Amino acid sequence: MKENEILVIDTTLDGHHGPYYSNLKSFIKNATFEIIPLEIKNNKLSSIISRYFYLKKIVRISQSYRFVHFLHGDPFYILSPFLLRDKMLKRIVFTIHHLPQNKIKMDLLNLFSKKINRIIVHSEYSKSILRNNGIKNVEVIDYPSFYNYEVKRNKDMTNGKIVLTLLGGTRYDKGIDIFLEALQYLNESVKKQLLINIKGREEYFKKGYIVNILNKNNVKYDIDLNYISDKDFISNVESSDIILLPYRKIFTGNSGPMTEGVSREKCIIGPNEGNIGFLIKKYNLGYTFEAENPKSLALAIENYFKNGWQPSKISREYREKLKLEYFIESHNKLYKKILTELEADK
Repeated sequence: MKENEILVIDTTLDGHHGPYYSNLKSFIKNATFEIIPLEIKNNKLSSIISRYFYLKKIVRISQSYRFVHFLHGDPFYILSPFLLRDKMLKRIVFTIHHLPQNKIKMDLLNLFSKKINRIIVHSEYSKSILRNNGIKNVEVIDYPSFYNYEVKRNKDMTNGKIVLTLLGGTRYDKGIDIFLEALQYLNESVKKQLLINIKGREEYFKKGYIVNILNKNNVKYDIDLNYISDKDFISNVESSDIILLPYRKIFTGNSGPMTEGVSREKCIIGPNEGNIGFLIKKYNLGYTFEAENPKSLALAIENYFKNGWQPSKISREYREKLKLEYFIESHNKLYKKILTELEADK
């Protein structure tokens, strides 16, 4: 690849955007990287207008490059009815992090896909869903583990108990309330063996609500609902036996705690639907439960205590796909492929 043939853009460095963007910038040398902020307004019409003019700006910028890779395409596919079949759009690649949640949005993404070069998604499951909805120009690059911290299991924290960990903000879609309801269905002998580890930012569900239910169920717990550093995040993963994902059906993205749990060979318990369920079942990553069903979740936890879990050849196969080197190599290969196609179309 020649210098400045490719422009890679994101809208922010907040949250997971930061390591995603920074690692690509560090390891892909023959591309230009830019953060171009996007203001998402509360008013729906104003928000659509701001996204439209933002995308038009990107189209103008793209004229100086062979193609543009947009690392956060989710806010833009709703614009598809307003976009002409501009040949410059055929030089833009979008990474989509969440599947559309209804037919209207899926139809908009389908229309959008016909006007752009490529869509990148982060799992085979997401690709299969898009292809089943008529979207053909899809590539898979698995969402990697960005953290290479060498941390040891905190034995003082575990105190001989099985550590079941929920990590990340207490958002509604992450379903911590489903887990809290599941506690009443857990066998008492299982409860006595558990240390429930909850770390992440306080959001929809408040600390008082969570602690009250934990106390009612007479379980041991360690809770801190503040921002945790990347290193503390990994330390909590390493100190865990189980990474629990009680997510609701509306959660359609990749899970950072799951990715890091797989990378450090922890048992994953998650819903049987969507991308998470697909991965757990295909790669034997742990146990699944019926999504949004507390009784089923309690049974999945008890299955771990009854049968245990150990990494296998197939779980390690998926672990290899989550390495940063694989992520970078996959982008380099795709970039070369796109450049070759564009050259042939001249």
